Amino acid sequence: MNMNNKHNNSRPMKIRYILYMLLLFFSAACASTSSYSTLDATDEETPTIEEPTLFIPAGVDSSTAAEAEQIADSSFVSYEDEQKAQQLKMDAEVYIASSDTLWYYLMLENPEKHFVSEEDSLESIRSFNKGAGFFEELQNLSASSTLTTDELESQQIKYLNSAITAMEESLKLDPFENETRLALSRFYRIKAGRLQNERDYQNAIDVLEKLVRLDKGEPRFFELLGDNYSAVGNYPKSAEYFRKAREVKKELSTMTDFYFENGHISPQDSSDLFLYAYYEGQAYTNYLNADKALDAFEDAVKLAPTDENRQFAREEINFINWDDGNIQASFARDSIVRLVQNEELAEAEAGFVSLKNGLKTQKARDEIDWRLAVVEYQLEKEEEAADRLLNLVQRTPKNPNGMPVDSTYNQYFADYGLICFNIGQRHFRDRNRGTALKYFKQSVKVDGQYSARANLQLADILKQNIPEAIKHAEKAEATKQFLNDNDTKALYGLLTDLHRRAGNLDEARRYRQIWSSL
Repeated sequence: MNMNNKHNNSRPMKIRYILYMLLLFFSAACASTSSYSTLDATDEETPTIEEPTLFIPAGVDSSTAAEAEQIADSSFVSYEDEQKAQQLKMDAEVYIASSDTLWYYLMLENPEKHFVSEEDSLESIRSFNKGAGFFEELQNLSASSTLTTDELESQQIKYLNSAITAMEESLKLDPFENETRLALSRFYRIKAGRLQNERDYQNAIDVLEKLVRLDKGEPRFFELLGDNYSAVGNYPKSAEYFRKAREVKKELSTMTDFYFENGHISPQDSSDLFLYAYYEGQAYTNYLNADKALDAFEDAVKLAPTDENRQFAREEINFINWDDGNIQASFARDSIVRLVQNEELAEAEAGFVSLKNGLKTQKARDEIDWRLAVVEYQLEKEEEAADRLLNLVQRTPKNPNGMPVDSTYNQYFADYGLICFNIGQRHFRDRNRGTALKYFKQSVKVDGQYSARANLQLADILKQNIPEAIKHAEKAEATKQFLNDNDTKALYGLLTDLHRRAGNLDEARRYRQIWSSL
């Protein structure tokens, strides 16, 4: 009974890009700062922690003091923390004002309409040189052997931030100096890469938002923004930037040497376009927007460079369509399946019962009934499980051979046959042959592995009724590929005995020869 869901396991791993050689340099310089250590527990005696003494002011009784202190603990912060918060607020306001001013210059167009004085131009050059100097110091810093890891990291951050500040000032003085824009974009890339590596997603977003205003023709920056917005849970923004990455990449893919030489885009460009569409679809899925997610995944199917990629996208489409676009239910189903995998069966049972009540389609409800029955069986609620699957089997449209028209229901039927067989086995061990007979009879109505075993058991139980026993034994022989070696030998021994007793000596001899060859 395989209850694993393929949705989460089948998604391709996210492809990361190396931003540029400068980013490589900075990442390598900081690599030593990312190690961790594990401290072994010591056998030293745990120090005694004294309970804090309640301060009771004059004129206040102890119960009132205690009550007030309890309220204060959850209502106040220290004066020092309050001061820090105020300072942070002031710093943030200054940063926002500075950032807004910078973005104004980043968005300026038409250089002929913007006058830059000679003085501002000279000051811009001085600021540029100052920033370049800070970056040169940053590059030289990694060669130093006198600094500790923490000191090195602190100095690197200091020089990087100083270089960025100087370049930003230079750009404000002369917004159309391409060399300044290029240098600043490189510094932003380094900082964004570092922030993302440290999981400081929001700060990385702030830096990348500036970067895409400097360089609107680099899809990787839009991809990184999509990644980071997804990490902070802003899925509409994430989808928007993956869409932008796809648009830019599509334009660039038709401007390459490969395109002009071959008449179509390169495999790498095709793969990138597929991934951008795929991750746009994932963002909309997480936002529970089924229509836009399906549009993106349908695009991904068309863009997929391989059959495997195409299958990834189609599985996402199946996930969304599991309950007719009820994505929240699809996520809930996968979450409860993980409870089953972790053997948290009681929680899973309650989860499936609750989920079933909110589903839109009968097909989704049928799957949950099957999953719920399997959990009930594992919780030793065998009769409840069998009854639930009986109702499922009875309401399912079937072929003339008694199997479901929809092949996705085959597993439900097979598990029903298995559960009936196992319950029959239990009753047979308890010598309740009449009850066992009923369950085995029910099991043989489902073609497959357990119908073969159930027919064998029926032949054995009914061996005093020779014609009926032979009928079931021959049915078991017709599906002997589902029997193990021991069951196969037992079957041919039983057929030999039944035909001998029925006077069919030629048949008995034939089955005896088969039995001997096993």
